[in-house]
Amino acid sequence: MYLTGEMSYQSLANELKINNLSMIARWVNDFREKGIEGLKPKKRGRSSKMPKSPKKSKDIKIDSSENLTNLGDNSLTETQLKEKIKKLEEKNYWLQLENDAIKKR
Repeated sequence: MYLTGEMSYQSLANELKINNLSMIARWVNDFREKGIEGLKPKKRGRSSKMPKSPKKSKDIKIDSSENLTNLGDNSLTETQLKEKIKKLEEKNYWLQLENDAIKKR
């Protein structure tokens, strides 16, 4: 409504029950500079240093005695090999997290 000239910042703030006129001014500037994208919520704060963890399957247990690295077995299907790779990647992820935690101590 402000952009069309129908209302001032003050009357718009009164209608929307906003006490801070600078907030409306900021919205107008963001809209003028970036369009509707400028009004979308932005991520705030510091980004996490920890990588996003994949969903941990309940049936996968990290067991060092389990020999997952023996891929020389030719009788494994492609699906089984992909599953082994997935387990190894997940095991690697958790070991990296453990190492990072130990380094921070």
